Amino acid sequence: MSDQSPIPEQGKDDPDKIVQSPCVRNCCLDENDICLGCFRSLKEITRWSAADSRERNTILQQAHNRKDLYQRRQSRTNNN
Repeated sequence: MSDQSPIPEQGKDDPDKIVQSPCVRNCCLDENDICLGCFRSLKEITRWSAADSRERNTILQQAHNRKDLYQRRQSRTNNN
């Protein structure tokens, strides 16, 4: 069982509804080309404008999972 919580899908009931970008205007890529502001990969960031609602929701879920993992790692590092 995963301890990663799902995020609500935007536009799920209305496929024409625009899924908002998670960009927080704090762009800083790590060594794996993951933005430490929104936690999207560089590929996901560049793909965003062409992505449909389903793909955007997938990107949002992956970014959410990366953020959770990053915060857990930071918490362990700070506790040692």
